[in-house]
Amino acid sequence: SPKDPDFYQGLGNVFLDLDRNEEAIETYHRATTLDPQGAGPYIGLGSALKNLHRNKEAIKAYRKFITLADRYRDGDLIQTARELIVDLQKEEVG
Repeated sequence: SPKDPDFYQGLGNVFLDLDRNEEAIETYHRATTLDPQGAGPYIGLGSALKNLHRNKEAIKAYRKFITLADRYRDGDLIQTARELIVDLQKEEVG
C-alpha cells in the first residue's frame, strides 16, 4: 500500500539485498516519512549508506535507530548498530 511504512521498509530491504543502495535509501526515506517513530527503516538506511561509503550519514541513521529502538528494547540490533557506528568512526579517522 502506498501509505504503509512496512511495505516501504520491506521494499527497501529487497533493494538492499540486491545491492541497489540508492533505491534502498529512497525507499527507506519514504518509510521514515510515513512513520517517523518507526525504528526499523533506519537500520537498513544506515546499511545502504554505509555500502556507498556515506559514513557520516550512516552513523546518523544508526544513531536514530538506536534512539527509536531503545523504546522497544531490541537489544541485539541496538548493539549491532553501536558496533557499526564505532567501525564507521574508525574509518572516518583512519
